[in-house]
Amino acid sequence: MQTIEYRPISRWWQWCAAVASIAGVFSFCWVTFVLGWDALGEHVAERPRGSGQNQVAVLLLIGLIITVPALVGYNFTAGRTRLRPDGIRTRTPLRRRFVPWHDIQSISADVQQDGVPWRRGIPLYRIRLTLKDGETFCLPAPAGGEFDSALEAAKGEIIGHWKAATASSR
Repeated sequence: MQTIEYRPISRWWQWCAAVASIAGVFSFCWVTFVLGWDALGEHVAERPRGSGQNQVAVLLLIGLIITVPALVGYNFTAGRTRLRPDGIRTRTPLRRRFVPWHDIQSISADVQQDGVPWRRGIPLYRIRLTLKDGETFCLPAPAGGEFDSALEAAKGEIIGHWKAATASSR
């Protein structure tokens, strides 16, 4: 059995989140190590609107505000799922998980209507694993806006690997 890896189909969200995260981290470092938090407050409070230094301070504040949502978005869009002979390995920037084939009870397709904040009302289809201990979780990839043939094929591949790996223990 060969190793198969699934990645997110759309990299656009991932690149946007990565650029916003870098901008936010740069803003945080600039304020912390160069400008100083007290000086930032003085720039915003004392400078008249439209002055060049006030615009820099406002841009730094915007960079700081977008950092957390960008990091969450990057974590959501940068997941991978790898099918291996011994089980399923998932990886996101914040978490790595391994599930042996014999711990899986069922594999199904799941729809999340409002699972993604920036896609209100647009469904997100993912593959859900139900483990023998009752825990369920969705694989970070593959996922899609509609349950199409590619997602059905990926689900079939995962089920095929699962059945092949657990056939000897049944």
